[in-house]
Amino acid sequence: MFAKLSRILLIFLAFTLSLIADETYPFSYNLKEYFLGGKLFVFKNKDFYKSFFVKPTFGDFSESIFHWNGIRRDSVFGIPSIPPSVVAACKFVGRLLILSTESKRVFVSLINSDLNVETVGELLNDDGFYDFNNIKFATADKNNEILIQINDLLYYIRYNNGKLYTAQIAKGVLTFCFLNHYTYRYGIVKFEEGNGFVYLIDSMLSEKILCRVDLSDFLTIQQVQDKLVVISSSKYYNSSLFQIASLDQGIINKFWVETRVSNIVTIPYQDNQNIFYLRNVDRCYVLTSIGFEGFKNKIFETNVELPKELSEPYGLYLLDNKLFAFFHNGLSVFDLEGKILAKDFLTLGEYFQDNLEVEKIDNLLLLTSKSSSVVLEERQHKFWYFTRFLKNFGSILLPLVLALALIYVLRKFYKQKRLLKALIEVPTTGVVFVVDKYGRLLAANNSGKEMLSITESVPLRRIFKYYCRMEHLKSLNELVEKVIASRASFVQKITFVKNKIDFEWLFTLLPLKSITGAFKGAVVTGIDITEVLGRQKLSNLAQLAHDMQTNLSTIRLNAEQLEINGSTKNEERRRKIIHQVGLLMQRVRDIVTVGRGEIVRQSTDAYDLCWEARMEFDDTMFPNVEFELDLQHFEILCDKPKMIRAIRNAIENAIKAFQGRPGKIIIKNWKDIRNAYFSIKDNGPGMDKTMLEKFLKPYFTTGGTGIGTMIIQHVVELHGGTLKVGSEKGKGTELLFIIPFLSEQRKAKSLKKEAT
Repeated sequence: MFAKLSRILLIFLAFTLSLIADETYPFSYNLKEYFLGGKLFVFKNKDFYKSFFVKPTFGDFSESIFHWNGIRRDSVFGIPSIPPSVVAACKFVGRLLILSTESKRVFVSLINSDLNVETVGELLNDDGFYDFNNIKFATADKNNEILIQINDLLYYIRYNNGKLYTAQIAKGVLTFCFLNHYTYRYGIVKFEEGNGFVYLIDSMLSEKILCRVDLSDFLTIQQVQDKLVVISSSKYYNSSLFQIASLDQGIINKFWVETRVSNIVTIPYQDNQNIFYLRNVDRCYVLTSIGFEGFKNKIFETNVELPKELSEPYGLYLLDNKLFAFFHNGLSVFDLEGKILAKDFLTLGEYFQDNLEVEKIDNLLLLTSKSSSVVLEERQHKFWYFTRFLKNFGSILLPLVLALALIYVLRKFYKQKRLLKALIEVPTTGVVFVVDKYGRLLAANNSGKEMLSITESVPLRRIFKYYCRMEHLKSLNELVEKVIASRASFVQKITFVKNKIDFEWLFTLLPLKSITGAFKGAVVTGIDITEVLGRQKLSNLAQLAHDMQTNLSTIRLNAEQLEINGSTKNEERRRKIIHQVGLLMQRVRDIVTVGRGEIVRQSTDAYDLCWEARMEFDDTMFPNVEFELDLQHFEILCDKPKMIRAIRNAIENAIKAFQGRPGKIIIKNWKDIRNAYFSIKDNGPGMDKTMLEKFLKPYFTTGGTGIGTMIIQHVVELHGGTLKVGSEKGKGTELLFIIPFLSEQRKAKSLKKEAT
């Protein structure tokens, strides 16, 4: 138990230290790569990434497009600009769309994954192109159409059959969006005669005016369900005007929010319209969520406070159903219910000024602008609750846990030392030995020293075998060697023969473990049970004599009846006499078996041992018992008569357990490289835990002489084996004899196997 607790403590500490390094939210983001001087584009093909880096050039015939495999920039290859003056680029139909200029003309080139220019198209303008201060891209859901705004000109590009088809949609455009409508495909805001107007454009590029809107420095338009949302904000004021228009009726509602356009995300959510935006409240940013019904009736409003350290936001972005708020010094991520999913501090202000574009690819966040690109890696934390708990309370809890654990370990350590010292010093008739993991004797009580003949002149800390030179102590040394080898606790009885007198000792061997659970040695305790066994023997012999007297009385009575007359009942009386004589002979054999402590080994077939023991039980005498034999033929060196007697007594115990009721006994044998196994299993009433604990005690009985069980134990011990008992109340009992093969027998088997 102590070793297990030590291991658990060490695992807990290692696990805790690994968690402290993680963040305290479900996700965290760290800087993976950054690129200066251009814009990064990443394409994914199955599990493979392809990266392009575009540097704007104007008139120079230098390399402006670079590519490499993966995200990390190891081996970089350049592509000369075709045409040479690159203005901007975007991802389109799984390729790279390059916007370039030459001689006041603008071209769009599509570069495929083989780094070849697949097709080129031209964006026409009668007046020519003089500057490219305002360029915007937007792709449709079908992903084969794209809109490009250059200053106030809006162009349509379609990819079909390997070619690009271009057309100018409108002039004087301030902002635009795709529409999901059965008639209209685009929505735009135009500046005309000092006013702003919303136009709807169909597939034939025909325009329909929808409504007039108020304009400002920053402007966006988007479709949310069946409404058009136009948002405008001034660079001088921290507020934005929402203008909601129906595709059929025009403006239906207007309202203000306290933030700029870049900090707003408007999405449909659960059949309503939700507006998420960042606003500054008392020098701290707050994520506000407002729910509308039809953009008229406010349903709810919630506010989530962000860390006070975050400052100067780039904007709010919707990616993968999560809201990403980017700041000059970090980011914060939310789900659509406003719960914070991540909070990280990153020096993004070193790479970007304004107009940040964000894309999510798998677990990568790609942040780009015209002159810089940054790749962030997303990590998910399964144990973030626990990490947060440690962060909040770890400074108090962790030292406290460590202190308590240290106190517990020290108490256990000193308790073990005190226990060993008490075992050695307490006056007792038993012996106590303490050995280390190498089998060296570290300590012994006075009785133990007397048993080993250790005087003041005899040093300790030598191998235990050194103190067991007398013949009768060799079996004690074998016990010590056994506990060192097995490192397991066990109890075993030893008979010492000293001056031709038998002394019975019961030894208990317990392994010692260190703080880390490593094997440290063992404690060996023994008590002399000779006197106790002697008294028990007398008691059981008295019971045996009483039973034999009963047998003799039955024989005498039946014999007298045979002499009186020759009736037909004589055959039955004769059978009873023979049965009682058999019982007497069995008891005599048992007494002889107990009395003889030596064994005479001979090579015997294990099959014959079980078969001969089974055949001692006549089926006519035990009609209620069913026998099942599962036997194998293999040789074993043993005392054949004694082994048969032990197996026979195990069978007899099983028959007695049935108490005349029907039952089944299974006799089975098998072997492995070290041991032979003999199993006698019944389906009788079984034993409860209390009776099972008493079963292997010498002379244990439930009403008989108790000598049968003792013979089983005695024979198994004489062969250096182990007796195991398994029983469950109501399900039966199994006795398992484990008899080790002698070393010379194992060697003979090994040589025989090699020869074959």
